[in-house]
Amino acid sequence: MKIFLTQLQGYNAMFKLLDNYYKKTKLEEIMSLLPGMLFLVDGDTADPAIWDDWIEAINDKKILTKQESFDGMIRFFEIYYELVPYTYLKLLIDEMRSAKDCSDTSVPMVKQWSLHLKEALQEPEGSREYLRLTKK
Repeated sequence: MKIFLTQLQGYNAMFKLLDNYYKKTKLEEIMSLLPGMLFLVDGDTADPAIWDDWIEAINDKKILTKQESFDGMIRFFEIYYELVPYTYLKLLIDEMRSAKDCSDTSVPMVKQWSLHLKEALQEPEGSREYLRLTKK
């Protein structure tokens, strides 16, 4: 059975992967990307260029196959890596590229991405991770 997802579902799976990766590693290199990926209440990402980079990475496809979403995620990381060449981002790209395809769960990050993709597909349509401002 072929899986199809929206631009937002693919983006959400990628965000969940990076967020989980940060929680495990506490790498500031990854943390520097996450806040800009969050959505504001107006529906735009906190860093508007982030969404544009995602759209570019997926070739502005409205509906994606699982493989297209996976490939788009890698291209998104590569776009970001060109802007800020963080070592750990390069290692993440290399690990994802080492997979035969998006179903190669022998690669740990692909396995993680597959789990986050399932989560993103189970969320209500239009779900987003919002930036939450807290008062001190």
